[in-house]
Amino acid sequence: MKKILAVTIIAIMAAALCSTAFAAETATTMSLDRIYLNGAEQPLFDGWQIGEPLLKESPIDAELTEIRIRGWGFFNDCSEIEEFGYKIDDGEPVIVSGAAFVDEGIFVHLPTSKDTVRRYDFSADVSNVGKGEHTFTAVIKAKDGTVAEMTPTFTFTQQKEAAKADDPAPTDNPTPADNPGTADASVIAIAAVACIALAGVVVAKKVR
Repeated sequence: MKKILAVTIIAIMAAALCSTAFAAETATTMSLDRIYLNGAEQPLFDGWQIGEPLLKESPIDAELTEIRIRGWGFFNDCSEIEEFGYKIDDGEPVIVSGAAFVDEGIFVHLPTSKDTVRRYDFSADVSNVGKGEHTFTAVIKAKDGTVAEMTPTFTFTQQKEAAKADDPAPTDNPTPADNPGTADASVIAIAAVACIALAGVVVAKKVR
């Protein structure tokens, strides 16, 4: 009951914010509810608005293959949402198909918010980001193509080295193929010389 009430409050707050003027370039995550690591069924964190204090108490520090997050997101100017995604450190945003969805159980009473406030649930491949500390930032994409970062971001420490591409196997210089035309010409030339030599022998015999 408390969870339903909390989510309902989030939706109402988002609807209220949509009636207020905000900068179009910014986006805010209303709730970062859960963080899962390496395909686990149980979340590492499960709560409303996971914040820095919780992450500092229990930092994400492991050999990681993927990070899955779940929560709510919306544009402050109430742009219609197309999709969600993420970026690692200063990399390019990766939009994840199917990350955004409508929670009908909540928005059935707020139909005007279905296109502007949505839940997200997606996984990010972090297996090859490199060993060390990294920043995870969720992003949100509007139907007009605008992509903006969301807050809060969080950090994680990858203990696995990035995979190295295998060195290309050395290749031997290919042996040039015999040119059939050249080979035939050589045979013809040898045959011609033999014929000339034979003719010379015949002529010599006749002269004698």
